Amino acid sequence: VSNAHNTPVKTSNATIIWLSRDFNVCDPIVPAQGMDRKTYCRQSTENLSNHLEQTVRKFPTQWEAWLYVHNFQPNTHHVGKP
Repeated sequence: VSNAHNTPVKTSNATIIWLSRDFNVCDPIVPAQGMDRKTYCRQSTENLSNHLEQTVRKFPTQWEAWLYVHNFQPNTHHVGKP
């Protein structure tokens, strides 16, 4: 969609260190003029993966927490079939 409409992809991340919250908006991924769809998809996916890798390396405990987020949810009772 970004390539077809020449629209940048905007990425962001949020972290919580102790009680401090931080929200970062990163540089947009802008489609290059005349780049074919397949090349743009590959390059933008690599860019997004690199951004995620940098964030996980800088804040590894933030990423790991997503694997256990269900442990911090309040108990809910389902009525009928879940």
